[in-house]
Amino acid sequence: LQLGSSVPTLLISPILGAWADGSGGRKKPLILSLVGLTIYGGLQVAATATFKILSVYPFMLLAELIAGFCGGVMTLFATSFAIATDDSRDEMRHGDSTVALRIGIASAFQVLGAIIGGILASV
Repeated sequence: LQLGSSVPTLLISPILGAWADGSGGRKKPLILSLVGLTIYGGLQVAATATFKILSVYPFMLLAELIAGFCGGVMTLFATSFAIATDDSRDEMRHGDSTVALRIGIASAFQVLGAIIGGILASV
């Protein structure tokens, strides 16, 4: 399952990066990545809902492949950093930058969410 996500991500990430650079912005590649993550989440829910009657592995493998070919799960983190950066730049005054602080806060919340999510999944 990990290879199903990791290998496509390694192949598609440079293509998405070149697309973002060539298209004049990162909006379209990030939307594609978020659509892939939405499908990934839907397949995970479907696997959970049908685990008593169907094997979860085909759902999970398909979810990992789709997420991988759309840029991988890490694009969720990249999207939040892009939002924090763009938001900060809109409010910046000359010589006053809070981009680093906002990205640091976003990172802290992501790590905290990953820790709490792991604990809740274990429970």
